[in-house]
Amino acid sequence: MSVRNSLLAVLMAVPFSATGYSQQAPIEFAAPVSVVMADKVNAVRMADVDSDGHLDIIALQGEPSLVSGMFVALGDGNGNFDAPVFNAISINWPWAVDVGDINEDGTVDAVVTDFLSGQFAYLEGNGDGTFSEQPRLVPGWGGGNPQVQVADIDDDGHLDVIAADFFGSKLQVAWGTGIDDPLAAFDGLATVPLTGFPLSLDIADLDGDGDLDLCCGFNSGSGGGVATSLYQGNRTFSAEERSIGGLSESHWSTMAIDLDGGFPEIVTVDEGLGSLGIFTLAAGIPQPGIPIFTGSNQRHVAGGDLDLDGVADLVIRNFSSGSFLILQGVGALKFVEVLLIDGPVAFSGLELVDVNEDGSLDIVAGNYDQSTVSYYLNLTASGAF
Repeated sequence: MSVRNSLLAVLMAVPFSATGYSQQAPIEFAAPVSVVMADKVNAVRMADVDSDGHLDIIALQGEPSLVSGMFVALGDGNGNFDAPVFNAISINWPWAVDVGDINEDGTVDAVVTDFLSGQFAYLEGNGDGTFSEQPRLVPGWGGGNPQVQVADIDDDGHLDVIAADFFGSKLQVAWGTGIDDPLAAFDGLATVPLTGFPLSLDIADLDGDGDLDLCCGFNSGSGGGVATSLYQGNRTFSAEERSIGGLSESHWSTMAIDLDGGFPEIVTVDEGLGSLGIFTLAAGIPQPGIPIFTGSNQRHVAGGDLDLDGVADLVIRNFSSGSFLILQGVGALKFVEVLLIDGPVAFSGLELVDVNEDGSLDIVAGNYDQSTVSYYLNLTASGAF
């Protein structure tokens, strides 16, 4: 693996010398540390599954030719992880996972969805990092589900399950009850019809009213772009508001993040055109996207304050080369391309989390071909100077 600085080019065609921003601290990462899984890694999620205060690795494995399962490697907060433990899953192609105390017993549970079908796996946490799959009935649930999240959308104190239904052209929300029962765990299903096939989703307060709203990104076959749907109360959502803005290819990664100190923006990656897309919001409605060319085969994006200067930075992963492109935020929706980290070929996403509990965000990513999960510790000095 090599780490090399790229040309200091300010994206969006704004000369760096003319920005007037203070000089940013150089963003640096250590060489990767890899945790070996048994087989190919489809997705990774970092969470504290044993309630010891330290992040653990959750990794999904499975496709038609492989046994499906969820690996868990317990962390100690210093960058060390135990050997991964296998938890069986009954679905064929586990592709997305999120966690939360769904049955409200004080331990973390997991929800896993299938890439190609409406199969839905609920794994009850045992509190020690192991999980047991339990039946859960969600009438009307459809798929495939390339992304899933857990959140309390209706603010009733119970976690709901939200997913993108690719083949059904909709977003769907299963309303949680907190009841530990196969039939009573969810109280109905809300759907948001879409004009395209969603590949990705995120959840955030998009219009500043205090409610959690939905946003998603579409595939190239249905025109790409993004859409929002705002929560209206009483378990209802507004109709889809869609914007493409020249970003017409597949959006495997969609993120709602505040880039400029106001309301969130929607940030996504247009894989076919090789562009980062930034969609500003007006009352929660996406405006035409701002395309920023970052190179072909970019698929996943994550955001956070890598240098602790109060401005969000972005990390983009290339599914073909496996490399990570680091974009340092300088404010006003502008970024400097500062670092390119070579990585293994992979198509799974990435997360920015504090692996070693030093207060800085590190990169964590799954590597499909290598059957590993790797983390890159953040070595960046804090703040601007």
